[in-house]
Amino acid sequence: MKVLFFPFCPGPGLAHAGACLSVAGELAARGDEAVLAYGGSRPDLVRREGVRIVEVDEIPLEWAGGHNQLDGFYPDVESLIRFIEGDRALIEAEAPDVVVIDMRLPSATAAELAGVPLVTINHFLPATGYTTLTSWQRRLGMLRYPRHVASRLGSIFKRDPLRVEALSGRFAEARRRLGLPPREGLPITGDCTAFTTTPFLDPPARPLPDGWHYAGPVTWSASGGEPPPARGNRPLVFTSQGTLGAESSIEEISLSLSGLDAEIAVVTMGAADHQEIESLGSGIRALEFVDNDAWVQAADVVVLHGGHLSMSAAARAGTPTVVIPDGRDHWAWATKTTRFGTGISLYRPLRPGAVGRAVRKVLSRPEYAERAATLAEDLRGWRGEERIADLIERVADDPDLGKPRNRQEPPGPSVG
Repeated sequence: MKVLFFPFCPGPGLAHAGACLSVAGELAARGDEAVLAYGGSRPDLVRREGVRIVEVDEIPLEWAGGHNQLDGFYPDVESLIRFIEGDRALIEAEAPDVVVIDMRLPSATAAELAGVPLVTINHFLPATGYTTLTSWQRRLGMLRYPRHVASRLGSIFKRDPLRVEALSGRFAEARRRLGLPPREGLPITGDCTAFTTTPFLDPPARPLPDGWHYAGPVTWSASGGEPPPARGNRPLVFTSQGTLGAESSIEEISLSLSGLDAEIAVVTMGAADHQEIESLGSGIRALEFVDNDAWVQAADVVVLHGGHLSMSAAARAGTPTVVIPDGRDHWAWATKTTRFGTGISLYRPLRPGAVGRAVRKVLSRPEYAERAATLAEDLRGWRGEERIADLIERVADDPDLGKPRNRQEPPGPSVG
C-alpha cells in the first residue's frame, strides 16, 4: 500500500507535518510505503525521519497571518485553484492508494479530482459542535478573563470570527470552475476523518457521523537535539512555543521564569537569539530544537502554547502544564487543562510575572501532577498514530470508505 500525506506547513511550522510523520512511521513499520508532500522551510528536520519527501508549493508564511483568520490562507479563487491543480498533478504522478491530509485543504479537492480515496486528520473536534463544548461556549468562557476580553471583545461576538464563510465561498467557486458538485463548508473533515482526541478528552454531545472516528492523541519529535539532563535537586521547567513561536513571546515567557529556583529549558526553533534568552536569568538554557517528547517526559512542569503535538505529549506523559493559547485548537487544550485540573491556563495579555507565578503554583501543589498522572493513565490505551494507520489501511482495502458521497457537511462550524 502506498500513502501520500499532505500536511499544512507554511514557513517553519511542523505541527501538522509532525502528525503525518508519526502516522507515516507507523505505516512504514508495517511494511507500507509512505510519502510526505512538504513545502515548508524546515526540510532538514523533516528528512531526518527517513520518509521520502516530495516538494510542493506552500502558502507564504505571511498569508497565515497569525493563523486565526482562515480566509487569508488562499486570498482568491485563482490561487486556490493553482494549489488544487498542483496537488492533483502530484497525486496523479505518485499514484497512491490513499491520500491523507492534515489541514492542507486544497489537497482534499485534488484527491477528489484524481479519484483517490481520502483520509483526513483533524485536531479540532470541539469546534464541530459534536462535543459538549461548542464554539459559542468557548467564546462565552472568555468572559471569565476580563483582561483578555478587553483585547478580544470584537471577536467574541462576531458571527464568523475566523472568516470561515469567506474561504468556504472561494472553495465553492473553485469547485464550480473545476466541474465538481457543490459541497458545503471547508474540506477540513471528510467522509473518513480521524480526530486526534478521545471521548474522555472531548465527550460527544451526540453520536459522530458515519466515517468520523476518535483516534487518540498523536505525538512526534524531531530527531536529534540535546537530550534532557539527568534528574537534579532542582525542578526542570521546559517551555516550547511551537515552531511558529514569536520571538517576543519566547522572551516574555523566559523573563517571567527567570526568578524561579529551577532549571529552565527554552526551545527557540531559531525564532530568538540564544544569548539574549540566556542573559535573562542564570538558570535559563536556550536550545534551538530538541526531542520534544523526551523533554516533556523529563520535566516537572511544561509551559506550552497549546498546540496539539506538545499538549498530546504532556497528556501522555502525565506532566502538568501551564498553557498560554494562541488560538484554534490551543483554546480547546487550554479548556481541557482547566477542566481536568492538570495545570493552569493563562490568557493574553499577561500580567508581568504571571507565567512564573503559575509555574510556582503548579510545582508547589502535588495535586496538579497527580491529576496529570491520572489523565495519562486514561490515555494509555489510545495511540493515535496506530489507530489512524489502521483506518488508512481499511480505506485502502475498501476505497469507497474514503471517497466523497453526495451529502452535505454535518451542521456546526468547521472550525472555531
